[in-house]
Amino acid sequence: MNTQRKILVVLLSLALMLAFIACQTVGDDNDKKAADDSEIGGIGGGDGNGGGGADDDATDDDTAGDDDTAGTDITIAYIFNSDAFVGDYQSLLPDFGVGVVPIREDQVTANDFAGIDVIVVESDTSWYNINQYSHIAAQGIPILGIYEGGGELLNQLGKEAGWAGGFDEANVSQGVVALYQEDIFNKPYDLAAAQSSFLDIYLFGVWLRYHDFIIPPYGVIAPLERPAGSGFSAVAIEDGNVIFWGYQSDPTIFTQTGLKLFVNCLYFLSGGGK
Repeated sequence: MNTQRKILVVLLSLALMLAFIACQTVGDDNDKKAADDSEIGGIGGGDGNGGGGADDDATDDDTAGDDDTAGTDITIAYIFNSDAFVGDYQSLLPDFGVGVVPIREDQVTANDFAGIDVIVVESDTSWYNINQYSHIAAQGIPILGIYEGGGELLNQLGKEAGWAGGFDEANVSQGVVALYQEDIFNKPYDLAAAQSSFLDIYLFGVWLRYHDFIIPPYGVIAPLERPAGSGFSAVAIEDGNVIFWGYQSDPTIFTQTGLKLFVNCLYFLSGGGK
C-alpha cells in the first residue's frame, strides 16, 4: 500500500511539473524568452488577443496578461496644434503596442521622423506652410489624416481622399462595413465585421467628412462607409499608404470597436498587421 502511495505521489508531482512547463511555453511572457512561442498570442505576443508575434520583453517581467510592457510594435508621430488629445493617445495606444511621439505642427521641420512607422495628423492642424508639408512628403512615411486638418494635409500632398470635395454630416457615431475582407477589420484585431454591418465607432455622435465614392478615384477604396447611403466614405484608403479618417475623432469617446479599428488602421499602414 505504501509503495502504491509513493508511486501515486510521484505521478502527481510529474503531472504538475509538466503542466507548469506547458504554461511557461504557451502562456504570455513568463518563459523568459525575447521571442514569443505562443500560437494564441496577440499584438506583441501571448496576451490572448490572437495573432502571435514578437514578445517585446527582453526578460521576463512576470505580468499575468500583457507582454508589451517593455516595448512597442510600431511608433506613430502624432502631429497637432492643440495638445487636447495628446495625453489620451499616449494613455490608450501603448496598451495596443503603439508608441506615441507628439510633435506640434510648427515643429515638423525640426524633426527627422527617425523610427516613425506612421504619421497621424490631428484635425486641428492647418498646413499653410509649404515647408512643413513638403517636409512630411519627403519622409515617405504612411499617413493617417483625421478630419479637417488631416484631410487638408492629404490634399496638399495631391491625394483624392482628403478634405476637398467632401460633405459634412453631424452627429455620426457609426459606420457601415463595405469591404469586410480588408485588413483594417481583422488585423491584428478581428472585429467580426460582416459585410453591410453597422459598427459603433464612438459613444456619441461626431462630425463626419464623407465623399461620394460610388465610383471612387483610381487607387482609392472606402472600406467603411457613412451609415446613410452606400458609396459614401467614412474611412478611405488611398494607394495603400494613406488613410483619411473622416470622423472628427475624439479618443475619449471611442468604443472598444472604434479604438481597435483605429489601431488596425495604424498597423495596416505600418505593414505590421499580424
